Amino acid sequence: MDRSLRFISLGGDCQPGAHIRRFSGEPDITGVFDWLECSLEAVNRIIALNFADFFRPENLFWEWKEESWLVTDRLNNIASWHHYKSQEPEHIEQVGMMFRMLGKRFMAMLKSDVPVVFVRRWITADGPNCERKAKQLFDILRATKPDSVMLYLQEHDPRPPFVMDRYISVFNPSRTLSAKWEGYNALYDRNFARAIKVYEETRHSGAARAAE
Repeated sequence: MDRSLRFISLGGDCQPGAHIRRFSGEPDITGVFDWLECSLEAVNRIIALNFADFFRPENLFWEWKEESWLVTDRLNNIASWHHYKSQEPEHIEQVGMMFRMLGKRFMAMLKSDVPVVFVRRWITADGPNCERKAKQLFDILRATKPDSVMLYLQEHDPRPPFVMDRYISVFNPSRTLSAKWEGYNALYDRNFARAIKVYEETRHSGAARAAE
């Protein structure tokens, strides 16, 4: 495996980011979408806008749920369950600045030569029949980062893995039988390994074509 290969979450919730940190053995690395709840359309929109006006105080909608704040950026339709601990203006501004800094880091990564596997998990907000939306998002990312791979985790069609070029769609149910939020470690590991294999195969074939 190429040790420089990075897995980066595209949401739709915190499950992929948690498994990326577990799998990579780098628990302190955080991506902009790791702890956010966001539809495919929302991810597409905020990347296209270069994370402008991301989680600005005037755009926030607050709900107290399950003993914590659920805070939604209404302008971009992206929600945080984990970051906002109070409604103090200074804290709100600090969290927003952190999100915008992570967004800038994401955009810089797109323009870098770091090899990447993007990981996106289907959520209810994506709606049915959203395979096309996931592929469209990957096409947009590949326009800037052509050597990237996308692993799309869907749970509405229990079929064998589908691979088209560097796009991989796999069946990945979200919860274990005990209803824990984390999902299946072994299943994630198998799908991550599949993405690594696709990356390495396409990298080697690309290198061979370039040498001809």
